[in-house]
Amino acid sequence: MGFLIFTIEKYFVLAVLFILPLVAYLFFASGINNFAKLPILTDSIQDLESLSNHSFENNISIVTFLGNDIEDREGDALNLNQKIYKRFYQFKDFQFVSIVPEGNELKSKNLKEKLSFRH
Repeated sequence: MGFLIFTIEKYFVLAVLFILPLVAYLFFASGINNFAKLPILTDSIQDLESLSNHSFENNISIVTFLGNDIEDREGDALNLNQKIYKRFYQFKDFQFVSIVPEGNELKSKNLKEKLSFRH
């Protein structure tokens, strides 16, 4: 009788260890994790048209402020480039907007060139 209970327990534990992770994987894999309808966090934002020919209207925008020390923020920009931009750059309405203080245009252009060569 003890052998029968041990055998049943063994197969029950093996079934739980195999089937439960499989069911959990199927549950999580069935979810949609790409761009669904995202909420607008702030409504009254000045549009970019006054600064450049880009616009926030009908775009998925990631806005960054790199500050004066752009070289120090290169690692942060690389992380954004690898984790977000590389996955979603095919979307026509996806854009990164980086705001830098005046006088840092050359530094930001150099950073953009560095990031564009990392594929």
